[in-house]
Amino acid sequence: MEGIINEHAYSFQRENVYKASQDAVPLADWVKAAVEYSKTYEKVRPLEENLQKIEKELHRSKIRYEECTKRVA
Repeated sequence: MEGIINEHAYSFQRENVYKASQDAVPLADWVKAAVEYSKTYEKVRPLEENLQKIEKELHRSKIRYEECTKRVA
């Protein structure tokens, strides 16, 4: 979709969309926002997955630390 927007950038400019149809302006804005969201999500998703893995490992490490501390005491 991004390729289509870039290829037809003129057609997605607010002023030009407004000239064609006032009702289409919000739709064109929504399409552009959805494309930006998709790009951002694709960048963030692997980071979130990695964060979840790290948080699970941290939780396991804390449990292990508590077990070891109890043994030493």
